[in-house]
Amino acid sequence: MRSIALILALALPSVALADADPTMRLHFIDVGQGDATLVEFPCGAMLVDTGAEVNDEFDGVAQLESYLAAFFARRTDLDELDLLLITHQHIDHVRGIQSVLNNYQVESIVDNGQRPGSSLTAPYLAAVDAYVDAH
Repeated sequence: MRSIALILALALPSVALADADPTMRLHFIDVGQGDATLVEFPCGAMLVDTGAEVNDEFDGVAQLESYLAAFFARRTDLDELDLLLITHQHIDHVRGIQSVLNNYQVESIVDNGQRPGSSLTAPYLAAVDAYVDAH
């Protein structure tokens, strides 16, 4: 799955800014069970999956929210996610979708087109569909 993210990341158009760090960085966000990877470019950012484990001891959605807030506070030149890539519709890859879509402008969303994976994932996938319809 990480190789898919790298391939897509490298395929995104990239324009290096004169004073920007020309480094691409991968941020593997601790969301507990599941995945959330932020791919940072000099000119933009993409998020691959949104995790996240949520239980009495750990809130992966809160972790994702905190991490993204800190990222955008540091990268004041960015004001949106260029791409949200959902690799598949398991709850540990989609639980943070609503938070991401509520808090950030997302230029493009790519997933595998399956609807819904389960009754657990249906609300998250419906949020994607609603966001796409509204934008």
